[in-house]
Amino acid sequence: MKTCGTLSAIPLLVVLCLASSNLWAQQAANPPAAPDTKKLDPAVNPYRAEFVISEVQDGKAINARHFSMNLNAGRKQTVKIGSRVPFESKQGSGTALQYLDVGTNIDCRLMERENGLGLDVSADVSSMAEHSDPPLIRQFKIESSTVATLGKPAIIGSADVPDSNQQFQLEVTVTKVKF
Repeated sequence: MKTCGTLSAIPLLVVLCLASSNLWAQQAANPPAAPDTKKLDPAVNPYRAEFVISEVQDGKAINARHFSMNLNAGRKQTVKIGSRVPFESKQGSGTALQYLDVGTNIDCRLMERENGLGLDVSADVSSMAEHSDPPLIRQFKIESSTVATLGKPAIIGSADVPDSNQQFQLEVTVTKVKF
């Protein structure tokens, strides 16, 4: 009789093992929800910087290009768009093919301060003049530190274009990103 009781206990033991392994697999497949990241790192404060590079003639904007990036306070962010332009250069007795980056590069770092948002900006805008041999590169470059006011546009810098009545302007507007 004892063997009969032991044999009937084996199927019950197998069923209990299978049920507990299924329960463990369900728990592993559905891990607990990730904690709220806002509570984990209070130093991460997201902002959005919107840049406008304008060509101004006689006080009126004749061309404008828009760039934007998301920023976290304290971290440098970059927007880069352009082309790698090939050109030949003379080296010794021959020529070599080289490349020049032409386009727009904007680096930005935002720092939270007691008196506002500190903003370090480096912008480099270059283009090739049409029909010039060798290539003529035009460039507008500004490196600046300023204090930004949320939601209000600020001119970071401007420069007159040589031999014309045009001017380049770099403007930025910083806003807080909401979740």
